[in-house]
Formats: sequence, structure tokens, C-alpha cells
Amino acid sequence: VIADFTRKMVKGRSVMVLATTGSTIECIASLDRKLHFLSIQRAGKKDAKKRSIPLEEIEKVSVGTDLASESGLPLDEFCVCFMLKEGQAIAFRIEDIEERDTFALILSMFVDQRTQEVERKKLKEAQKKK
Repeated sequence: VIADFTRKMVKGRSVMVLATTGSTIECIASLDRKLHFLSIQRAGKKDAKKRSIPLEEIEKVSVGTDLASESGLPLDEFCVCFMLKEGQAIAFRIEDIEERDTFALILSMFVDQRTQEVERKKLKEAQKKK
């Protein structure tokens, strides 16, 4: 399941991103091969800007309405919401509950893995300076 999900995400997959108005925008979400960045780009527009989010900048991953008040987004049971360290939120609406849970679980695993990696590097650098 994880390998299949990762392959699809590295290639880029169509997802619906939730706008603050409650409407959704079709985007392409992808992960880089090293699993360091989540990129989001509006679908169907060749000149659309791509936003790359370092996984270690994602502070929380939640499903459903858990972060509705914190995010300021009109979340529902089909949403996966990412709270970024800078205070921004990005939510995806995934029409199938099982797929929503898989999306949230695997991406939160990648976020945790990357965050630990970055922390280890910081510790090593701090130890070198001593």
C-alpha cells in the first residue's frame, strides 16, 4: 500500500484542494523522490505556480473536522488538513473515507520521518560546533 501510494505521489496525482470559501480547486499534488517536499500546483494550467512545502514544515496532519477552528477552513469528514509551522493550513478533500485515511496516514509518516531526519542533522551540527 505504501509503495503504491508513494509511486503515485512521486508521479503526481490529482487532488481537490479546499478553498476558504468551501469550494474546491483541482490541483496536482506530488512528492519529490527523496520525500522531502510536498508540491501542489493548480491542474490544467501550464503556467500555474508550483508551491513546494518542506515536509518538516508541516506541524499537524488531521482528518475530518479536527482542525476546523484552528485552520479557518470549512472542513468536513472528507478532508485531510495540514497545519504548517507558519500558521497556514492546507486541506485536501478526498471523496473516499478509506483513501482519505490512507492519504493522511502515509503522509503523516513521511512528515514524522522527515522531521526526525532534520532534527538529527541539527543535533549533529550542534555537536560538531562544540
